[in-house]
Amino acid sequence: MKLILYSASGSNSSERVEWFLNYKSIPYHRIEVSSDELGQDYLKINSFGYVPCLSVDNHFISESM
Repeated sequence: MKLILYSASGSNSSERVEWFLNYKSIPYHRIEVSSDELGQDYLKINSFGYVPCLSVDNHFISESM
């Protein structure tokens, strides 16, 4: 299983997902999404443009709460 966390610095929601993954010792790859990317290429991953977004084997989960 391949996990990719799309995150942004200062995002509380992203931090909660990252804390959980670290607490459970679940391996993942973190990709920092800049504010410029939120309105461009990132919309292909999450059409709302919000972080976090978790990719699990290329299936995207975009809600954290």
